[in-house]
Amino acid sequence: MLCMLLVCFALLNTNVIFAQMNATSVDSFNNTPDSSYGNYGDEPISHPENTTSLTGDACPTGKAESDSGGNVVDDYLESEVQYAAYGNQKNESQQYAAYGEAAGAGNYTPVDLVPYQNSTGALWVRYWSMDAVNLEELKAAGITDIFLDSEALTNSKYQNSSARFLQNAQESGIRVSVWVNCFKPNSTWIDPANESSATYITDLLSRIGILTGRAGINGVHLDYIRYPGNAYQQVNGTTSINSFVSRVRDVVKAIKPDALISAALMPEGAVNAYYYGQNYTELANYLDVLVPMIYKGNYNKNTSWIGSVTNYIVSQSAGTPVWTGILTYQSDNNLTTIGADELFGDVVSALKNGADGYVLFRYGLLDEGFFEYSSAMHNPTAGENSNNPISFSPGSIKDAASRVKEYIESNQRLPNFVTINNRQLNMSEYLYLLAKVLELNSGSNTPVAYKKIIEPLAPMGDPVNGTLNKSEYLDIASRLVKFMDTNLIAPNFASSSLGKIRFENLVYSMSRAVDFVNKNNQLPNFVTVLNIDLSTPGQGTAPVAPPTTSGFSLSSIQDAASRVNEFIASNQKLPNFVTINQQQLPMSEYLYLLLKATLQTNTNNNNPINPQTINEPVNSTGNMENGTLTKAQYLDLAQKILQFMETNKQAPNFATHNQARIKYENLIYAYTRIMDFAKNNNQLPHTVNIINIQGGTAPVNPPTNNNPNAFTLASIQDAATRVKTFIETNQKLPNYVTINQKQLNMSEYLYLLLKATTQTNNNNNNPINHQNITEPTNSTGNMETGTLNKAQYLDLAQRILQFMETNKQAPNFATHNQARIKYENLIYAYTRIMDFAKNNKQLPNTVAIIGGISSSGSSLTTPYQGEGLNQYLVATQNCQVNNAQIQSLSASLTSGLNNNWDKAEAIFNWVRNNLRYEFYYNTKYGAVNTLANRSGNCVDHTHLVVALSRAAGIPARYAHGDCTFNSGSTYGHVWAEILIGNQWYAADATSYSNSLGIINSWNTATVVMKGRHSNLPW
Repeated sequence: MLCMLLVCFALLNTNVIFAQMNATSVDSFNNTPDSSYGNYGDEPISHPENTTSLTGDACPTGKAESDSGGNVVDDYLESEVQYAAYGNQKNESQQYAAYGEAAGAGNYTPVDLVPYQNSTGALWVRYWSMDAVNLEELKAAGITDIFLDSEALTNSKYQNSSARFLQNAQESGIRVSVWVNCFKPNSTWIDPANESSATYITDLLSRIGILTGRAGINGVHLDYIRYPGNAYQQVNGTTSINSFVSRVRDVVKAIKPDALISAALMPEGAVNAYYYGQNYTELANYLDVLVPMIYKGNYNKNTSWIGSVTNYIVSQSAGTPVWTGILTYQSDNNLTTIGADELFGDVVSALKNGADGYVLFRYGLLDEGFFEYSSAMHNPTAGENSNNPISFSPGSIKDAASRVKEYIESNQRLPNFVTINNRQLNMSEYLYLLAKVLELNSGSNTPVAYKKIIEPLAPMGDPVNGTLNKSEYLDIASRLVKFMDTNLIAPNFASSSLGKIRFENLVYSMSRAVDFVNKNNQLPNFVTVLNIDLSTPGQGTAPVAPPTTSGFSLSSIQDAASRVNEFIASNQKLPNFVTINQQQLPMSEYLYLLLKATLQTNTNNNNPINPQTINEPVNSTGNMENGTLTKAQYLDLAQKILQFMETNKQAPNFATHNQARIKYENLIYAYTRIMDFAKNNNQLPHTVNIINIQGGTAPVNPPTNNNPNAFTLASIQDAATRVKTFIETNQKLPNYVTINQKQLNMSEYLYLLLKATTQTNNNNNNPINHQNITEPTNSTGNMETGTLNKAQYLDLAQRILQFMETNKQAPNFATHNQARIKYENLIYAYTRIMDFAKNNKQLPNTVAIIGGISSSGSSLTTPYQGEGLNQYLVATQNCQVNNAQIQSLSASLTSGLNNNWDKAEAIFNWVRNNLRYEFYYNTKYGAVNTLANRSGNCVDHTHLVVALSRAAGIPARYAHGDCTFNSGSTYGHVWAEILIGNQWYAADATSYSNSLGIINSWNTATVVMKGRHSNLPW
């Protein structure tokens, strides 16, 4: 029984790479990486993953089963003992101490970037990712080598893609090695010392020779050249590994003498040869590069461990270069990507401990910011020597300082970035500009050149409290500029007479100094530094000598309302205070200003509003946590509350409306949203919702749109959020979307998305008129992964709009760099762009193209024919219904569910989301062991679905047929069918693209049924 189904992989941040092969036999030269278990099937279906950028929209990850070298579940893992000889692990702060300034007030310790700039960067590339790789981006980031999955070269389906990729790589100056799985084809281990393996090894060497001869291939990367942990039980185990690698060298060098020979190795130090047959020193005689897979997450270790293990292996390599293999996500049990700063730290740790290079595993699970880090290191003058260097006026930097200061004081944390002249800067680049403005002195109008600065690796500092006089904070600014000019990275701290000032507090202190300059046209005499944690809400602030004011303008109150509204929406609680014109106000005094501003806005009175000393309420209480006030009602209520506050100098515990009590916190939230609406629309809203801030947010209702065929940007963005959630839940497009009570087909919705994207870019808030657009005739495409930058997706939007307005029809695909992005993937991409704009008030810098989205799934059901059901409820040899673990999990999954559909869906979703796909023939584990291993092929996936369903009292059976998968290949396949009502519903849990009763991973119209069974006979 042949069952092959490729796993869904999330390919959002498409940068570093490991590649793997999909084939049906040893003869087809199967390549399952030692650094990742085999994942097989029809084709990879990409899903978004959790990151911090748009390309990281949260979504279920693909079915990835990854060995990653270190996670030797059935091999040997005793890392605490193995690495004891390497010495005690340093903690992170010790490791990165050198990245902060030295204790001396005038000195600093430069980061040693020479090893990084001179290092080799390499990537593992899966065969399906070739078309998505941006080779120029890799080259700029210092990537010199790619290990390309051999499936790209042996599968005729990828013949054109691989030829194009190899030629482009050669033109880019990037060396490509073919990546070959040696001793674990089809998930079965080969013993190279066994005489029965001689024919296999001869054939393998022949195929390696053929691959080496391919144009554009300049190296061979060997994977799985080891035993599974039992080398010590084999006769001549280590010798056989050495002998094979020696023979590979002879074959490869005879064909291409300059070809690179490398191998993925286990990282387990002195015991590596004993358990795996891999002796670093002996293998160094035959390899040009050793690639130990030092994956900290799989060993539950930290960054310094990477350096320790690298150091040991370098000491054993006899001078042969070592490129440290580094995992780009948390672990094989947690596919969340590691942040770019942490990943950069991992690489630096390896290089500082003797590695000559690094190899990242893997493409599709990488924070794209890593390439920005790497590019900055390899191109330290980028942007400075061009014909149009980027620079900022001191005035624009001062304005940014005022905005950042207010943000910090409202949110008690740094923003992720700041926008100056339509350019997003990270906090390190922004700190550099602040320091330059102070260094140049406040009166200079000399533009400040942009410099790419990396965020600090591990911010740290002393509990600093005190005041810096003018000469000292200017000295710190000068040292910051010198440090960042030299190192292209922000320091973790700056030394001062008060102690070490942490990076975040440097940003805040310098922001306040430059903000003071912005408002007073002179430097402040001092800056106060407080020991505050800007990542923790609720701490105080230290304003810079704020000027006094006798009144607040309506615009300053409205601006404060926008900030408070964002804070409440994010935190579901009131901030401790709000800063307006550098004055901290308690929330009771802020409410007073809101009420006065609401009444004055209604009467077009723009006079400043004088603050009042208002005490907080004694005991906030209320019973009205939802409802709506009309404009007349909330104006009347504002007048009553003001009268109370001016009489009692205290905020009320509640306000009464129609005999219901609106508590103090909800009053603040309601009038905050009224003022925020007024700021954005230059008028008061017709109504406002009263809601409990602990339960969510409710936008102020805008005036009714009298044109039902015109849609505001806000309504389109709201629709995008709903569609995004639907797609990520169901892996398909909805049939329609409702905006302003009007149902639109998905083509009309795409038109609105494209218009909204271009208008958002141009700051055009005009409503967008509906257009009648028909659906495409035949959606198709070949670009399932990749990234578009802002300029690219804006250009693409313009071209698609032109097509739609001309033809009144959506296109089947859109072309980008000779690749075709199909209709469904376009909708998903622009949906995420609008959702990002809604949440961040700006367009994203990039958007990922993510495949695996269909217009609709294929329903697969079979009518119940009245056959006896007991056979579909009882236990069988591999469907252990009565097992305690099966019974317990089934009961847990179905607890509280009242109908069989909900129960079956809960069971199906759990199996689909929690099992990894593993290739092998027929039954291997059965339901119980599949549950224990959390992995299996299609047969064992089905055993578990059937067992859990039967344990819940729901009839379930096996279906068997020849299925044509989305790749075009036809394989034998097994899936479950679950009886609900009078229908048997297909339940194929091997692909994230499927749902209960819906099949997306193969063609239900062409399946050739082989049978249905109560007990699977194989």
